[in-house]
Amino acid sequence: MGLVAPQRTSPVLPTLSFTVQAHPGVTFYGSYVRGLEDSVSAPPNAANRGEPPPATSSWQVDGGVRFVMSNYFDLVFGGFDVQKPYFNLDPNDNYRQLGRIENRGIEASATLRPADGLKVVAGYVHNNPHVNLRAAGPTQQLARGTHWASSVDSQCECGLRADKVARVGCLCAVDLAVVPC
Repeated sequence: MGLVAPQRTSPVLPTLSFTVQAHPGVTFYGSYVRGLEDSVSAPPNAANRGEPPPATSSWQVDGGVRFVMSNYFDLVFGGFDVQKPYFNLDPNDNYRQLGRIENRGIEASATLRPADGLKVVAGYVHNNPHVNLRAAGPTQQLARGTHWASSVDSQCECGLRADKVARVGCLCAVDLAVVPC
């Protein structure tokens, strides 16, 4: 295995975000982030074993709305789209980028503060992940599935001193993935 010449790039990696308070108690938010994805080196069974893949870009966009119903209760509804590179072995056993992984979905959460120092958060996520392969012809979809996740998280925050907060919590999650054959 010979030495590979280093590759250097200087990509622009923007981050944009906004919040707009449309009305007291109603805030819209959104963001766009572009970054470089960490990728592992080619596995031992690859023809190019141990070779690090080139730096590849990923991006994420999300947005939503937050409703503050009272001092004790608020709701958040949002959507997201995350795009990352997909690496695997090609037909010649070379480890390389074969396509992109897309994760699109919606999420919602409710936060209840029933007493001083107690906060209960319940959330729901509906995610529709899939892998799009690049090919000589049109893009092929490798896998598509629907993934639901819901969780309930309760936190008890007790002030010990002005600069210290003790947190005791419990997280219960239900995870269900459905991938059609």
